[in-house]
Amino acid sequence: MTQDAAPPKPTLPTVDFTKDMVLVAATGPEPSTGYSIAIVSAYASGSTMTVNVQITSPGANCAVGYIVTSPFDLATTALRNGAVQFAVTRVAKDCSQ
Repeated sequence: MTQDAAPPKPTLPTVDFTKDMVLVAATGPEPSTGYSIAIVSAYASGSTMTVNVQITSPGANCAVGYIVTSPFDLATTALRNGAVQFAVTRVAKDCSQ
């Protein structure tokens, strides 16, 4: 008898693309664990939406696993016409304690 080691797939939320859009923020490949990305907020000014994103990396004293990771975050918001720009803030996690 064998068991599938993969966890069950989560139920995907329903997105009505006539009313909503999905924001995707991704770092791309990172060299180790300890990296994360989060969509912090979004606001509209005129025809442009600005999405504030925070990327966290491991600090000098953080223990990490040496495996390539690809952090991402998703959010939905009301559908808008116009440009979407990402404002990125980078922080290093303090693991000195």
